[in-house]
Amino acid sequence: MKRKILAIAVALIFMLSTWGGLDSVLAAEADADADVPVNEVADSTYVQLQEVLETIAVNIEQPTKSDVDMTFNYKKHPESYAGSYVDGDKVVVLMKNGMAKHKDLENFIREARSQGRVVVFTARYSFNELNYLMNTLNLYKKYNKDAIAKQFNLYWLDVMNNRIVVELDQYSEEVVSQFKSRVSDSDAIFFKQLEGNIKKEAKLKCGNKISSNSSNSSISYRAKLGNEEGIVVSGHAAGSIGSNFYHYGTYCGKVKKLQVYGPVDAAFVKVSSGFVPSNELQNSGTYLSTMLSNPGVGTYVNKRGYKTGHTGGHILSTNVTITLDGDHHWNLSSANYQSDHGDSGGIVYTYISAQNKRLTVGLHVAAVGNTRYYSKASEVNAALGVTRY
Repeated sequence: MKRKILAIAVALIFMLSTWGGLDSVLAAEADADADVPVNEVADSTYVQLQEVLETIAVNIEQPTKSDVDMTFNYKKHPESYAGSYVDGDKVVVLMKNGMAKHKDLENFIREARSQGRVVVFTARYSFNELNYLMNTLNLYKKYNKDAIAKQFNLYWLDVMNNRIVVELDQYSEEVVSQFKSRVSDSDAIFFKQLEGNIKKEAKLKCGNKISSNSSNSSISYRAKLGNEEGIVVSGHAAGSIGSNFYHYGTYCGKVKKLQVYGPVDAAFVKVSSGFVPSNELQNSGTYLSTMLSNPGVGTYVNKRGYKTGHTGGHILSTNVTITLDGDHHWNLSSANYQSDHGDSGGIVYTYISAQNKRLTVGLHVAAVGNTRYYSKASEVNAALGVTRY
């Protein structure tokens, strides 16, 4: 009898736990479109670290475009600093030879480590060396159109592994040897086969559908060019200055500014009367903040585009160079969210749950295999001369 009662009790516990699990699954499915927040402790620590590095950089002689042919704006850091990234609720700081060797940086790391917010690992290459190497590769692509230049159309700064990854269209020992003899033989470069075909993925809410004469794409965010109100959209989907855009078949505006090279693949569309740009996010009832953010590697970002809607993933690199249909781009960021054709221009943002804010991070550009690429909003706004509002 006791065994029978015990068996019934075990069965009831199993049923209740199963129902509880089912409720959790259903709740997760119901919230599939909900924004995933950043880890606010790690995000705050990362921002504080960047502020310390900015302060230090003031007292370090910086490269200028008159001295160095710079393809992207990078600041010199202490030679001991080798990069940093978010890992869960902590920030990983990489140090060359394991030493900070700078009082302000050392003090920050010591305090943050004592609070459990930072962990430190030793790395071989300084962040300055990796940035310089990225610029070297960019310059080769900029000034050379030979066979080897056509072989590497995607490469990026892999801060987690303290290296530069070069993805070759056709990986072979011969191609690697040619690269090392003509471009760079740095041991900091890791070669691999390109994991998939490079493809661009060309609504007035952020993430909604919008169409040009040639393709469908997504609205990124609301912006102003001087006093003209409009929206920022994908540059490669825009076509050219003067191109018309349509919102579900109805003319809604014309391209006024456009850039599809360097760190930017974006256009500004001045909207016509009868259309009102909005900061409301597609299918969410929530709104995008006008505040910009440049989060670090490991940070979770959300993406909204008209084709795949809401998806999200973690930032993989904040310094990527890629050639798209002959357009050479550098200083893009990569992440592992999902997307498809039609998501180009889709808004990328972070969610700060404690403040209920969704910060503008960038706009979706392209996909290669399982990796996605976006232009930083700060670069886009500077290049197009637009402001958020």
